[in-house]
Amino acid sequence: MKKKSNGKLRGRLNVRGFEQLEGQHYMAENISSPVTNLVTIRIAWTLLCANPDWIVEALDVEGAFLQGKFRNGEVMYADVPDGMEQFYGSRKDVVLQLLVPIYGTKQAANCFYETFVEKAVRNSDVYQRSKAEPCLYYAWIDG
Repeated sequence: MKKKSNGKLRGRLNVRGFEQLEGQHYMAENISSPVTNLVTIRIAWTLLCANPDWIVEALDVEGAFLQGKFRNGEVMYADVPDGMEQFYGSRKDVVLQLLVPIYGTKQAANCFYETFVEKAVRNSDVYQRSKAEPCLYYAWIDG
Protein backbone atom coordinates (compact mmCIF):
# COMPACT_ATOMS: atom_id res chain seq x y z
CA MET A 1 0.00 0.00 0.00
CA LYS A 2 1.28 3.44 -0.90
CA LYS A 3 0.06 6.69 0.50
CA LYS A 4 -0.30 9.36 -2.17
CA SER A 5 0.37 13.05 -1.57
CA ASN A 6 -3.38 13.74 -1.28
CA GLY A 7 -3.66 11.23 1.58
CA LYS A 8 -5.38 8.46 -0.39
CA LEU A 9 -4.09 4.92 -0.15
CA ARG A 10 -3.28 3.06 -3.32
CA GLY A 11 -2.66 -0.65 -3.58
CA ARG A 12 -1.97 -3.16 -6.30
CA LEU A 13 -3.16 -6.72 -5.97
CA ASN A 14 -0.90 -9.38 -7.40
CA VAL A 15 -1.75 -13.03 -6.94
CA ARG A 16 1.02 -15.51 -6.27
CA GLY A 17 0.38 -17.67 -9.31
CA PHE A 18 3.52 -19.72 -8.69
CA GLU A 19 1.57 -21.45 -5.90
CA GLN A 20 -1.16 -22.63 -8.29
CA LEU A 21 -1.18 -26.38 -8.92
CA GLU A 22 -1.89 -27.85 -12.36
CA GLY A 23 -5.12 -29.82 -12.41
CA GLN A 24 -6.30 -28.31 -9.13
CA HIS A 25 -6.18 -24.55 -9.82
CA TYR A 26 -5.86 -24.51 -13.61
CA MET A 27 -5.74 -26.78 -16.63
CA ALA A 28 -2.54 -26.85 -18.70
CA GLU A 29 -4.37 -25.98 -21.94
CA ASN A 30 -5.74 -22.76 -20.39
CA ILE A 31 -2.49 -20.97 -19.56
CA SER A 32 -0.87 -20.14 -22.88
CA SER A 33 -1.64 -17.32 -25.25
CA PRO A 34 0.08 -16.39 -28.52
CA VAL A 35 2.82 -13.79 -28.67
CA THR A 36 3.70 -11.70 -31.71
CA ASN A 37 6.89 -12.58 -33.50
CA LEU A 38 9.35 -9.69 -34.00
CA VAL A 39 9.78 -10.70 -37.66
CA THR A 40 6.04 -10.16 -38.19
CA ILE A 41 6.27 -6.65 -36.80
CA ARG A 42 9.23 -5.83 -39.06
CA ILE A 43 7.48 -7.19 -42.15
CA ALA A 44 4.30 -5.27 -41.32
CA TRP A 45 6.22 -2.00 -40.89
CA THR A 46 8.12 -2.60 -44.14
CA LEU A 47 4.85 -3.12 -46.03
CA LEU A 48 3.32 -0.07 -44.43
CA CYS A 49 6.29 2.13 -45.29
CA ALA A 50 6.21 0.92 -48.88
CA ASN A 51 2.48 1.70 -49.12
CA PRO A 52 1.86 5.12 -47.58
CA ASP A 53 -1.86 4.95 -48.48
CA TRP A 54 -2.41 2.18 -45.93
CA ILE A 55 -3.71 3.08 -42.50
CA VAL A 56 -2.15 1.57 -39.39
CA GLU A 57 -3.98 1.02 -36.14
CA ALA A 58 -2.11 -0.31 -33.14
CA LEU A 59 -3.74 -1.41 -29.92
CA ASP A 60 -2.32 -1.24 -26.44
CA VAL A 61 -4.81 -2.13 -23.73
CA GLU A 62 -4.31 -0.47 -20.34
CA GLY A 63 -4.73 -3.05 -17.61
CA ALA A 64 -5.09 -5.79 -20.20
CA PHE A 65 -5.31 -8.63 -17.71
CA LEU A 66 -8.21 -6.91 -15.95
CA GLN A 67 -10.17 -6.92 -19.22
CA GLY A 68 -10.33 -10.71 -19.42
CA LYS A 69 -13.29 -12.79 -18.29
CA PHE A 70 -13.40 -16.17 -16.59
CA ARG A 71 -14.76 -19.07 -18.60
CA ASN A 72 -18.22 -20.39 -17.78
CA GLY A 73 -18.38 -21.63 -14.24
CA GLU A 74 -14.74 -20.88 -13.43
CA VAL A 75 -14.27 -19.44 -9.96
CA MET A 76 -11.01 -18.29 -8.40
CA TYR A 77 -10.14 -17.35 -4.85
CA ALA A 78 -7.09 -15.65 -3.33
CA ASP A 79 -5.75 -15.30 0.19
CA VAL A 80 -6.03 -11.91 1.82
CA PRO A 81 -2.91 -9.99 0.74
CA ASP A 82 -0.30 -8.78 3.21
CA GLY A 83 -1.15 -5.34 4.54
CA MET A 84 -4.91 -5.88 4.26
CA GLU A 85 -5.30 -7.66 7.61
CA GLN A 86 -6.59 -4.41 9.13
CA PHE A 87 -9.74 -4.77 7.03
CA TYR A 88 -10.28 -8.51 7.54
CA GLY A 89 -8.74 -9.10 10.96
CA SER A 90 -6.41 -11.97 11.66
CA ARG A 91 -8.92 -14.63 10.57
CA LYS A 92 -7.30 -17.40 8.53
CA ASP A 93 -10.61 -18.65 7.09
CA VAL A 94 -11.20 -15.57 4.92
CA VAL A 95 -10.46 -15.65 1.19
CA LEU A 96 -11.31 -13.21 -1.59
CA GLN A 97 -13.25 -14.26 -4.68
CA LEU A 98 -11.74 -12.77 -7.83
CA LEU A 99 -14.23 -11.24 -10.26
CA VAL A 100 -11.71 -11.08 -13.12
CA PRO A 101 -8.42 -12.89 -13.73
CA ILE A 102 -5.69 -10.60 -12.45
CA TYR A 103 -1.97 -10.30 -12.99
CA GLY A 104 -0.09 -13.17 -11.45
CA THR A 105 -2.56 -15.95 -12.17
CA LYS A 106 -1.45 -18.53 -14.68
CA GLN A 107 -4.57 -18.20 -16.81
CA ALA A 108 -4.78 -14.37 -16.92
CA ALA A 109 -3.07 -13.95 -20.31
CA ASN A 110 -5.18 -16.65 -21.94
CA CYS A 111 -8.42 -15.22 -20.50
CA PHE A 112 -7.59 -11.77 -21.86
CA TYR A 113 -6.64 -13.15 -25.28
CA GLU A 114 -9.83 -15.22 -25.56
CA THR A 115 -11.95 -12.22 -24.52
CA PHE A 116 -10.18 -10.01 -27.06
CA VAL A 117 -10.62 -12.51 -29.89
CA GLU A 118 -14.30 -12.95 -29.05
CA LYS A 119 -15.04 -9.22 -28.96
CA ALA A 120 -12.77 -7.97 -31.76
CA VAL A 121 -12.80 -10.80 -34.27
CA ARG A 122 -15.61 -13.29 -33.83
CA ASN A 123 -18.23 -10.55 -33.39
CA SER A 124 -16.81 -8.44 -36.19
CA ASP A 125 -17.20 -8.66 -39.94
CA VAL A 126 -14.20 -6.38 -40.47
CA TYR A 127 -11.12 -7.93 -38.88
CA GLN A 128 -9.62 -11.23 -39.95
CA ARG A 129 -6.95 -13.24 -38.20
CA SER A 130 -3.83 -14.14 -40.14
CA LYS A 131 -3.42 -17.86 -40.70
CA ALA A 132 0.36 -17.59 -40.36
CA GLU A 133 0.56 -15.29 -37.32
CA PRO A 134 -2.02 -15.67 -34.52
CA CYS A 135 -1.49 -12.12 -33.20
CA LEU A 136 -1.86 -10.36 -36.55
CA TYR A 137 -5.31 -9.11 -37.47
CA TYR A 138 -6.08 -7.25 -40.66
CA ALA A 139 -8.94 -5.69 -42.55
CA TRP A 140 -9.30 -4.84 -46.23
CA ILE A 141 -11.52 -1.79 -46.50
CA ASP A 142 -12.26 -0.15 -49.85
CA GLY A 143 -12.30 3.59 -49.85
